[in-house]
Amino acid sequence: LNSEEWLKFKMICPKILKAMLNDVGVRGYTRKTDWRNKKNLRVNNCQVSPNSHNDWNNIGDDYEKLKDYGNAIKGFTQSTLVKPNYADAYNNVGSAYFSKRDYGKAIFNYKKAIEISPIYIDAWKNLGSSYGANQDFDNSIAAFRKAVELDPNNAEINYFLGITYQNKGDALNANTYLSKAYELNPSLK
Repeated sequence: LNSEEWLKFKMICPKILKAMLNDVGVRGYTRKTDWRNKKNLRVNNCQVSPNSHNDWNNIGDDYEKLKDYGNAIKGFTQSTLVKPNYADAYNNVGSAYFSKRDYGKAIFNYKKAIEISPIYIDAWKNLGSSYGANQDFDNSIAAFRKAVELDPNNAEINYFLGITYQNKGDALNANTYLSKAYELNPSLK
């Protein structure tokens, strides 16, 4: 640069810097306002990165915590669209439907999670709970038995299986699984 160009550059440089800082400050303030809570942050993340299955799943989690199950289902479902083999998202869709007492849709989504991940213990447990809520004790028992097979020392699953046998009127099996649950976790008594 010659001396004349250098002088122009020195004069304009502070103006450019001031404009840049002003722009960053406005955007920073706007983002700070928009991102005051995790849900807003995740919504903004999904706008910037719509192909993040984790962000969509997290949005579903945030809405579920607010008991806004309709939007939770939308977030979880979008996660499954972005990553169709994401068993956690299907399990979460099922849980949101379960909370809405739509056990048929809950069962469908738990089965999809299990189809993707046959050793997904929580999905088996949730499937058993959904069948039980529908008074379908045979399918409930089958799902809980599979969960117990995968995790025999899980007190909660043994307890649910025992209660389901009790609801079915099978005192012998109820006693077996309830005893095991109480042995594993005495606070369940």
